[in-house]
Amino acid sequence: PRLPLGHRSLTDVNQSNLGCNEMYSLIGDGAQTLVLGSGTYVFGTAFSGTDSIGDTTLRQQNANNNYGSNTNMRVGRQGTSWSKLHRAAIRFNLTNIPERAVVSNAQIRLYFYDIPGSDVTSNVEIGAHRVQQDPGRDWGELTATWNEYNETSWTTAGGDFISGASDVINISSAEEDDYVYFNVTDDVANFVVNRSLNFGWILKPVDESEGKTRRYFRTKEHSTVSQRPV
Repeated sequence: PRLPLGHRSLTDVNQSNLGCNEMYSLIGDGAQTLVLGSGTYVFGTAFSGTDSIGDTTLRQQNANNNYGSNTNMRVGRQGTSWSKLHRAAIRFNLTNIPERAVVSNAQIRLYFYDIPGSDVTSNVEIGAHRVQQDPGRDWGELTATWNEYNETSWTTAGGDFISGASDVINISSAEEDDYVYFNVTDDVANFVVNRSLNFGWILKPVDESEGKTRRYFRTKEHSTVSQRPV
């Protein structure tokens, strides 16, 4: 970042607790250029890549199969059969955010790239639901299935989650080949203070009785980095 003329001081911030170490006066009348390291998280950060994200599809039709290594996640109902529901599970490693940080905005950003087959192209409401926290459901990306979260059965097949959605968005063909955003600010603020409660979210249609509602999203395994979850 570049300090404009008239800005003559710099705060040294302790990134572990967001405390102020010291204030410095800048010498000279010209604008100053400051170089921040790649590990600086004071002004905001994004999480992406294989180390920071876990994502998978919970697929009712193949209830014991895991899809954590797939390059896509699916949400919605295939055809009109009750046995062909898809839900997505996603979580982010937030340990780099200091516990005293004030979370003013947090989003799940997913690249939406396809409506398969003859599925409806009009709006489908999809909600992001926090995974159950008490007792916790510490699901594994490479072990979670429709029936189990970490080689242990969900209480309810398809995942245990908070019934009220943290956010609901409409997704239609108009949003295809672009990112869609779920606002999860309150959830992330809670996770930062209570790190043991961070089991992420399950994404599902608001109305799962409606058929042909599938929406496909890229996962962190996709080869195009610019289309991975953030």
